[in-house]
Amino acid sequence: MYNEKNSEFSIRDIVLQLLFVVLFVFILLWLFPTKTDVNKLADKLTKNGSESSLDILFDKIFNDNMFAMKDAAKDYFTKERVPKKAGESITITLGQMLDKKLLLPFVDKDGRQCDLTKSYVEVTKINDVEYTTKINLDCNEVSDYILVPMGCYDFCDTVICEKTTTAPVISTPSPKKETVKPKPVPVPKPEPKPEPKPMPKPKPKPEPKPEPVPVPVEYLYEYSKTVPETYSDWSNWSGWSTTKTESTKLIEVNTKIVENSIKEKVATKKITKEIPYTATEKVHVDNIITKTCAKWGTVKASCGTVVKGSDWVYSHTIKSSTLPRDTATTKYIEVKNPAGDPIRCKSNCKLSYSSYKVYTKTIYVIKESSYVCVDYDITVTPLYIDKPVTKYKTEVTYEPIYGYVINKIPYYQFRTRNIINGYVDVKWGDFNEKQLLDNGYYYKGNRKEIN
Repeated sequence: MYNEKNSEFSIRDIVLQLLFVVLFVFILLWLFPTKTDVNKLADKLTKNGSESSLDILFDKIFNDNMFAMKDAAKDYFTKERVPKKAGESITITLGQMLDKKLLLPFVDKDGRQCDLTKSYVEVTKINDVEYTTKINLDCNEVSDYILVPMGCYDFCDTVICEKTTTAPVISTPSPKKETVKPKPVPVPKPEPKPEPKPMPKPKPKPEPKPEPVPVPVEYLYEYSKTVPETYSDWSNWSGWSTTKTESTKLIEVNTKIVENSIKEKVATKKITKEIPYTATEKVHVDNIITKTCAKWGTVKASCGTVVKGSDWVYSHTIKSSTLPRDTATTKYIEVKNPAGDPIRCKSNCKLSYSSYKVYTKTIYVIKESSYVCVDYDITVTPLYIDKPVTKYKTEVTYEPIYGYVINKIPYYQFRTRNIINGYVDVKWGDFNEKQLLDNGYYYKGNRKEIN
């Protein structure tokens, strides 16, 4: 009896253990569905429109993130941080906003962080009052932006706020590229129950129309300031030049002296030279003696009577340092003067001589009376020839003498400036605007409405 009970107990334990194993496997299959089950469930969800519901959820998350950036930017852009000039823009990126703890980190639908550089808020000044705020959000495959008109209005709680109380329309984000979205896989139940029929959705009640907000009238006030005549900044210095420049109110001049050793004429030297040259002159070389009868007559004498004749006849040639004197029967004719004539020399003369031809009268024996020349004249004709001779002429020239001297040369450089004419500067601003009043502007009493 005891043995039968023990064997029954053992079989029951085994059966319980098997059942426990089967139940464990079933639970695993229920918790971890197969690939086929996942695909079937995804097709079913697609047919039922679950995917569009997820898209709406993702779009809402994207819009909420963009609104969070807009609200953080309104608190960040104080009066000191907004642009000061019309057309100027100031940008803060998502990364800078997270670093400054302006908002908490957020992620996209896939759990990834949005781009910290391409996501930003940019504020651009349109005029003295109005601004345009661009909020750009780039989250991986999805990127979009909105433009929000903002300004410094009387009803703003912060420095700048939206122009109207209605919220800006945000465009639906457009995907950058087509990507296959992962489809959520619901956990299958072991025994699916029949799905209850969806209850009809109640019709949404029409939202009440917002009452028009009265727009307050704002004014700009005219200020003016007289700007006196001033000078511009000095230009750069010019290069050094020898052109002299005078200083004036519009020209400033620097000078310097440069010493140079230069070679120049310091004196003049007179040079006298005897220059030889060849000339032709007539030289007395001889005399031509011509005898002519000066008187004819008849001579009558006794036969055998001797009388003197009157015919001059050459006798001989002599040399004498003095001029011989002629007699009744002797005549001296100078031939040439080779060494100079001491008779004609007046001072500093050397002893010299001349050649003379001596002529005498002949004696005739008259035997009978005859008509003969009783007196003769002698004509002396000098004979000259052209002979080349060397002569000298005095030539005077002047030669410059050069030396090195120190030459001082002044150099000049200058810079200029212009006169800026005075004018009246007119600006428009708020009533009793402190910044304009502190800068010397005066209120003129005129105002205009801001459109």
